Amino acid sequence: MAHQVGGMERQTHLLCDSLCKLGHEVDIITTSHPHGRHEDGQVENQRIMYLRGTEPGKYSVEWWRASKKAVRDLLSANPYDVIHSQSIGGYASLELAGEFGIPVVATCHGTPLSDTRTHIVTHHLRSKPVGMAGTLMYLPHHYSVYKSSKAVIAVSSQIRDHLVRFRFAKPDAVTVVPNGTDTETFTPALDGEQIRRQFSIGDRKMVLFIGRLVEEKGAQYAIRALADVIKDVGDVVMVVAGSGPYLPHLQELANSLDISENVVFSGFVPEDDLPVLYASSDVLVFPTTHVEGFPLVLAEALASGLPIISSNIGGTPAAVSHGETGFLFEPRDVSALVSYLMRLLSDDEIRLKMAENARKVSLERFSAERMAARTLGVYRRVSQQA
Repeated sequence: MAHQVGGMERQTHLLCDSLCKLGHEVDIITTSHPHGRHEDGQVENQRIMYLRGTEPGKYSVEWWRASKKAVRDLLSANPYDVIHSQSIGGYASLELAGEFGIPVVATCHGTPLSDTRTHIVTHHLRSKPVGMAGTLMYLPHHYSVYKSSKAVIAVSSQIRDHLVRFRFAKPDAVTVVPNGTDTETFTPALDGEQIRRQFSIGDRKMVLFIGRLVEEKGAQYAIRALADVIKDVGDVVMVVAGSGPYLPHLQELANSLDISENVVFSGFVPEDDLPVLYASSDVLVFPTTHVEGFPLVLAEALASGLPIISSNIGGTPAAVSHGETGFLFEPRDVSALVSYLMRLLSDDEIRLKMAENARKVSLERFSAERMAARTLGVYRRVSQQA
């Protein structure tokens, strides 16, 4: 979709495409198209409706009002089996679902409570009450959506435990369905030489960071670690792929550590260019302090045969098996990140074995087909109970 802004949106798009490939019909309601388009039907069995008068990619009063009207119109004209709410996107449709007798399934990627924890963990005493208040403002919406849904899909067991612990949903209502990825698009078989030439990397080891450049995504810890790694391992390049307000700080940090020639800030990378970027790399670093549900970047890296070094926080342990497909370290522990980077970059045998394991795990557990099949299982169960 034109206004995809993050992992949740990309995962939703992939799920809908996968369901359509299996022969199911999917109507997607989303916020307005940035270029004024009203409808899109490029994928067989799929229709995307952009609601005019709403802000692209944002929850708002306009979105709640417009989505409720659109859902009422659709339910009055079509015999739907399930309404699927990604996060709280379907909040305004809950009453209509009951009126028309259609079960609701909601996918939880995280809640305002986990986001507030991220604020505190990342910013400590610098946390802004206004920012946290804005996050917590949607807490009633989350409770309403998950408690009203016939089934809740959690993208990791950590999210499931969070939902149950804070009584968003009963244990028997929650099913864990990890985010999947297109294992044919994201594959180690792609030729990454073009990327290496573009960034003048050559045959040097390449470390990859992908994410929005904000403080809680932790790119600063990766850059600090790189400075120590270079001293022991030699000439290593880190590609920082993404954009955001923290970019000037990261550039200044690389300059102050005298490694600016070893850090490539690529800017935002279009989705179509991501597979080759992964395939050109040797290691992915994910030093987030954000309480993630199941980061899509990890699923994509696994499919691309990349060992991962990630913070042990939120749902990341669901994707990274310590010592098998990568390493986990405590958030902000730069010395641990340095140690694991040096181990992978200096030992080809270990790195290549982990790369092989990563691809195998991706095919077995995190493919788009598996995600779609397990989601369909939830749909069928709630439809039978309706």
